[in-house]
Amino acid sequence: MTDFSSKQGLRNYIKLQKKQYASAQFWSWSVLVCEQIRSLSVYSSARTVLLYNALPDEVNLDLLLNDKSRQILLPVVWEDRLLIRKSDENTNFSSGSLGILEPLGEDYMDIESIDLIIVPGMAFDEKLNRMGRGKGYYDKFLARNKAVKVGVCFDFQLMPDVPVDSYDIPMDILITPSKQYFR
Repeated sequence: MTDFSSKQGLRNYIKLQKKQYASAQFWSWSVLVCEQIRSLSVYSSARTVLLYNALPDEVNLDLLLNDKSRQILLPVVWEDRLLIRKSDENTNFSSGSLGILEPLGEDYMDIESIDLIIVPGMAFDEKLNRMGRGKGYYDKFLARNKAVKVGVCFDFQLMPDVPVDSYDIPMDILITPSKQYFR
């Protein structure tokens, strides 16, 4: 029996669930999530958006990365935290510590100007709680940012309850391929 009350038990369960799907299915679902993000009024009005380059088993945001109507930012993992850098058609990338393509260049220091942050996670619940991969990179960053936080996941990653600690930051909006949840 799977232990959903522990974060590690839930992470292990989600990892097994992810292995049941092909990359083409992940892409198809990702397209639906990107369409829903575009339909949000908070996205339409946002001038500066923090996205992420996805791991193969995460919601892929490539359809949003080349949006020239707003400033696109991407995270870089550095030691135990996230640094933020600009991303556009001239950005060069290198493979980061987690194997994710990360932008090269200067750090983006004006984090107060970020209007919207799209956040991946291992699991979410309908109360908009998020469980990440366990390193705390996003929670540390989100704790010092006032931007609207939009969690994204596949439908099978939505759980009845996600175990949370005092330092876990809830989302303002959650988007799956089939639904939207709002705080």
